[in-house]
Amino acid sequence: MELRPHGERSAARLVAEGNEALVQGAFERAAQAYRRALEIDSRDFHAIYNLGLTWQAQGQWEQARRRYEQALHIHPNHPQVLNNLGIIAFAQGDYHDAAARFSAAAQHSTGNALDTADYLFNLGTAREALGQLTEARDAYRSATELDPEHFNALYNLGSLFMSSSLRHPASAERYLRLAHRVAPQRSEPLLNLAILMHQLSRIEEARSLFDTAVQAAQDRQSAMLQQALWRRALFFEDQRLFVEMRRDLETLLQRNPNFPGANGRLGRHFRNLAEFDRAITLLEREVSEGNFDPEDPGDIEALFHLAMIYAHERPNPRKAMEFAARFYRLRPDSPQERELRRRLRQLSTAPTAQED
Repeated sequence: MELRPHGERSAARLVAEGNEALVQGAFERAAQAYRRALEIDSRDFHAIYNLGLTWQAQGQWEQARRRYEQALHIHPNHPQVLNNLGIIAFAQGDYHDAAARFSAAAQHSTGNALDTADYLFNLGTAREALGQLTEARDAYRSATELDPEHFNALYNLGSLFMSSSLRHPASAERYLRLAHRVAPQRSEPLLNLAILMHQLSRIEEARSLFDTAVQAAQDRQSAMLQQALWRRALFFEDQRLFVEMRRDLETLLQRNPNFPGANGRLGRHFRNLAEFDRAITLLEREVSEGNFDPEDPGDIEALFHLAMIYAHERPNPRKAMEFAARFYRLRPDSPQERELRRRLRQLSTAPTAQED
């Protein structure tokens, strides 16, 4: 948005009023001002473009798209318009169109290297969403060449080099450390660095980085802190530091009682400690409707643990069979199946089996 010289009741004056309202989040007032400007000059680019921004800010993708397409008729290949059309396409899951729009925005961007870097970063995200990881890497690199302090491009490059397809630990570490240098208050690079150090068996560095990532996330959004606590808990479990693991999982579940996987992991921990009632509460929450993920091995394992508890430690034939049947359907060839069947046969012949 830009302010321009204007006369009384001119389209430019109305656009300026709309801009002020848009900055304040007064979307209806902004839209009204832009429409009035278009009654005076139906081809006022700024009124059309900013009306698209108003719709976009409210998540009204189709209305925004129509205004942006109209703006392109006035200024073909306008990079900001192309970029915003790409953002809308990305939000709607059309990553091919998003990539094409971002690429065109970068090609037609002139004079502002930082804007071009943003368009290239957006292109990288679309390529990554399409699974075109080499092309995504190249787009992110081009963004960092134009803007060496582009945090998102540096962070995405580091994360990309941690993936199995483009795995290169040295490059991953380099870009993640650069991202941390650019934004030391952000926890994301620290967390990925901690995961990378763990993968490389640099355990002391990993522990320190996990702690720093959790601390950095305390001052940021809740979702990031939850993710940092979860990943540190997995690290503690791998290192057999179960007291620390339990502490992080309990803190995490206080913040989000349904965090995926956390109830199952803590429930399994309590089963190992023979605290079966606490284990049941957590495991049943993990596999409840709305929480259970049939693609998650941890959730499937929670079914197994529940079936075993109800078959042995807290005998209940009905519940044992219920959870066993759910487990069988998902893991019919699991080595655990034989042990579970043996427990259920013992349960069916035990005196307590008649109580249910």
